[in-house]
Amino acid sequence: MSPAAHGTKLTSTIFFICTITLLSLLISSVGKTESYHPPQGTLVVTGDPWPPFADPNDPNLGIAPCILSKTLTNPESKVKMLFQPWARAEIAVDEGRADVLINCAKTDRREETYYFSNPYIKIKLVLIKRSDDPFVYTGLNSLSGKRIGTVYGYAYPDYFINNEKIYKDPVKTISDNFKKLHANRIDLIIDDELVATKQLLSMPTSYSNNFEIIPTGVAPINLHIATSRKNTSGPQIIELFNTNLKKIMDNGVYQDIMSAYQANNSSIK
Repeated sequence: MSPAAHGTKLTSTIFFICTITLLSLLISSVGKTESYHPPQGTLVVTGDPWPPFADPNDPNLGIAPCILSKTLTNPESKVKMLFQPWARAEIAVDEGRADVLINCAKTDRREETYYFSNPYIKIKLVLIKRSDDPFVYTGLNSLSGKRIGTVYGYAYPDYFINNEKIYKDPVKTISDNFKKLHANRIDLIIDDELVATKQLLSMPTSYSNNFEIIPTGVAPINLHIATSRKNTSGPQIIELFNTNLKKIMDNGVYQDIMSAYQANNSSIK
């Protein structure tokens, strides 16, 4: 099968599984939270573009919105997906301008602020370097003195964040990190393996050949949806999600979604 034919089949499969997304999951432009007032019965879900987990260019908006279309929608309730930079997404939920934060890792600080759902995906942290860089990762100490591209607001392991010998250089998106890495303004990027792979596949080969993914052996990190503890409906939203997540895990719909996105390694078993 040709790559083009494979891509068409994959798109058709995802569309079939997540058809309800296009009917009940509405899209909003980036940065419109300030003026948006959702109608009654609409949950505002927010997060940053992070393909394939959240992708405004995907007809089904990515893995997380596809899962939410099966877990948070019903005849009385719809979901509005709002894409914006992660730091702004957190603020929108904290200030009550959005109801749900997607693809959220737990931290001690966040647990003081949010209610968390059961995990629905897991990520595997990797490093990305320039192909001509002889750097070899041998553990955390090998990152000493390195400039590491991160993203504003993302939750990284404490042992990484608290290591003062590693220089963190945050930007708004992983795409910005690839630009800086190519320009030799940083030494490495840290991000999820599937996200990094998706980024490389979206680039022209002449450009993507400049980069290389390095495994780290770090334990996978679970991701959740989260609601503000100031949101009185937060516990009910989390309960609804958890109940329906179990249902789609039991009936195979969850695995169908993950398989359609070739994301089985990111599945929660």
